[in-house]
Amino acid sequence: MFIHKANAEFDPVAHFATVPLYQGLLFRRWQERYGRRVVALVGDDGAGSVRVFAQCVEYVLPVVGSLWVAALGPVGSFGSDSAEVAFYKELRSLCTEIAPKTIAVRVQKEPEYDRVRMARAERLGGSFVQPFVEEVVLLEEDMEEIVRGFSGNTRKVVRRYERGELEGVRFHTEKSDFSKHFDTVYALLEQLAHRKRFAMHPRAYYRALFEELDAHSGCGTLILGYVDGEEKPVSFLLVLYTGSEAYHLCSASSIVGYDHNMPTLVCYIALRDAKKCGAKYYNLGGIASVSSQSTGDLSTFKRKFGGECIAHPYSQDIVVSGWRYAVFRLMRLRLVASVRRLVVRFYVSVQSELDKE
Repeated sequence: MFIHKANAEFDPVAHFATVPLYQGLLFRRWQERYGRRVVALVGDDGAGSVRVFAQCVEYVLPVVGSLWVAALGPVGSFGSDSAEVAFYKELRSLCTEIAPKTIAVRVQKEPEYDRVRMARAERLGGSFVQPFVEEVVLLEEDMEEIVRGFSGNTRKVVRRYERGELEGVRFHTEKSDFSKHFDTVYALLEQLAHRKRFAMHPRAYYRALFEELDAHSGCGTLILGYVDGEEKPVSFLLVLYTGSEAYHLCSASSIVGYDHNMPTLVCYIALRDAKKCGAKYYNLGGIASVSSQSTGDLSTFKRKFGGECIAHPYSQDIVVSGWRYAVFRLMRLRLVASVRRLVVRFYVSVQSELDKE
C-alpha cells in the first residue's frame, strides 16, 4: 500500500460508499477556516484505487500540547496488519512533524485491530469530538412509511401540519446565502444554551462554517421557521450533506417556536428535503447511550423520529509523548471531579432553599 498526504481538494466521498461528516472535505475546510490544522492521509494500491483515508484535526490543549483527533476515522480497509501499522506510523509522524508537542493521535479502532502493537494505546471512556452513539433515520422507504415510524405525539403534529391545521406557520429553506442569517441563527442558539444551560462553541466557530457554506454551495441547507406576528425566525435547523448522508448539525427554537411545535416541524421538513435530495440516511447526531440530566431531553427528542441507534467503537489514543499524555489524563480527571463537585454543591444549595420555603 502506498501512503501519502492527500491534496487540498481530495474528497473521500468519491472513493467510499459512506463517509462520516468528520472525515469529509467540508469538515476539513471548515476546521481550517476556523484556524485549526488538519492532516489528511491516503493509502492506495498505487494504481489510483484508494483503500483507506484519515484526516486528523489538531486540538491545542493548555500546558500539555496538541491532541490530534481522527473522529470516526480512518475510513476504508487496511487489508493487512502490516499496512495498518505503516499507515498509523505515517499518520503519527506527520502530526508530530507539524506539532512537535503532540500528546497523542486519537483514532477509531475496531476490536479486531487490537492485536496491532504499533504504539501504546489507551482505551478511554470519555468522548472528545467523536460521538459514541448516533441516531440515524433510513430514507429508503417512502415518506409516508417514514412518518409512520415517528412516535405518537410527533406523528400527530406532522399530520396536523400536512392537513394545514397549524395556521400561521411557514418555512423557508436557504441553500446559498447563509451568512445573511448568521446573527439570527446564533441568537437562537444563545437563547437555547441559556435556557438549557449548556456550553456553546465560540461565535467564530459557527461563523467559519457559514462562510464555508457560502463559498461552496450545495453542501448544506438552512431551514428557518416563522410564525405570524413574529418578524424574525423563531426556529432554525442546519443540515450538512456528505455523500449519501444528511447530517443534522444543529438546531434551536425560541420559546414562541416551542409553543408552535417548531422543533418537531423543522426536523420533519429537513427529513423530507433530504429524501428529495437523494440522501439515503438522515443522521440526527450523537445521543446519550444512558440518558443524563444534561443530554436526556435532547436524546429523547431525537429518538422520536423512528431512527436506529448506531454504536461506534471507543476511540483509542496512539501515544506520542508518555509524560504529556499522563499529564493530559490527570488534568481531565481533575476537571471531571471539579465539575462533579460544582454540580453537587449547586444541587445541595437548591435543595436547601427549597427546604427553607
